[in-house]
Amino acid sequence: MVSNSSTCLGVRVVVATRIVTLFLSSLSCWALIPFGITSSFTSRPISSFLLPMSASTESLELTLDPKETAIVFIEYQNEFATEGGKLHDAVKDVMFQTKMLENSKKMADSARNSGCLIVHCPIEYDKVYSNTSCVFTVLLFVLHGVLDLSDVCLLVCLFVNVLSFICSKKKKSFSEIGKDPYGILAGVKNGKCFVEGEWGSSICESMKPVEGDIIVKGKRGLCAFHSTNLDFILRQNNIKNVVLGGFLTNCCVESTMRTAYENGYRVYTLKDCCAATSMAGQQAAYEHTFAMFSHPTTSDVIIKAVST
Repeated sequence: MVSNSSTCLGVRVVVATRIVTLFLSSLSCWALIPFGITSSFTSRPISSFLLPMSASTESLELTLDPKETAIVFIEYQNEFATEGGKLHDAVKDVMFQTKMLENSKKMADSARNSGCLIVHCPIEYDKVYSNTSCVFTVLLFVLHGVLDLSDVCLLVCLFVNVLSFICSKKKKSFSEIGKDPYGILAGVKNGKCFVEGEWGSSICESMKPVEGDIIVKGKRGLCAFHSTNLDFILRQNNIKNVVLGGFLTNCCVESTMRTAYENGYRVYTLKDCCAATSMAGQQAAYEHTFAMFSHPTTSDVIIKAVST
């Protein structure tokens, strides 16, 4: 036989449990709204927070102080941007559809005239080769004096040695990238792309730096901040607004965008000054990533913003 006191206690426990459960559900619901998790308490997914950001940047009047604004151009190099580059075929269709090179040129020229800082971020890998032929040359002269080799023999040996030296310079080892790379760096290493001092690593003709521009040093990976002096350059020039364009939209541009956002800069990504290897990848970046870490915008909007 259960007593009345026990029954009352049980009812109180059940009621208290229900109240606590409802309270915690309410708290968790509101706490998870920014992550796009919704329930009956709200119907606002994450898209309602992000999509208006994209639209507002392009439609509303925007004003940027050119003295506090840097236009950062990522990897506008011949490998990507010019016919004959090792990676050009992969991006040329998207480049054509977005007119990114023409828009970038216009952006650079206008931003310079307005007083913005223009920053170029090329990626390069050292050309590594053997110096054994140099040692062999010294050895030949020593042996010539000791063994009294004929001049003809010496000249033949020197010719072979010089030929060996020239050939050895063409063997790029890409020792900066590991022996077993994967992902995009595997493609860079296997294709021997962006070799220092070669045509492919040079900035393309239409985007050549001019006096007053700054070229970032040390870019080896995807993010233009990592392993480089970019953050130092921006802070030394009192930059608050970072405007991004370049290759690849969903790779180096996106990596740089994320870091700039986390470093506290106001980030603007130029939708018409980027190129990926496919329009599907391009659109996916625009629709699902850009607005999380930057204000997606266009060159015309930024040109007007730094000119007013």
